[in-house]
Amino acid sequence: MAHWRSQRRRTGRHELDLRRATRAARRTEAVADAVRDLGPDVDHVRVADVTGVPLGYLRWAYPSVADLPGHTA
Repeated sequence: MAHWRSQRRRTGRHELDLRRATRAARRTEAVADAVRDLGPDVDHVRVADVTGVPLGYLRWAYPSVADLPGHTA
């Protein structure tokens, strides 16, 4: 009888990188859609509320409102 850990499926590095890239693309698209929908009164707090992306992440990744994807000056 094999040990239960030997039965575990190992996820390859390529698959993990693909998941991360897909997640990042979905997150960026959601932020861009929210920015376009909110219009001129957009800020990090509102984008976080609409998208579910953590506020801290938004402020880290996009320090100013002008840096948010989908924002037009």
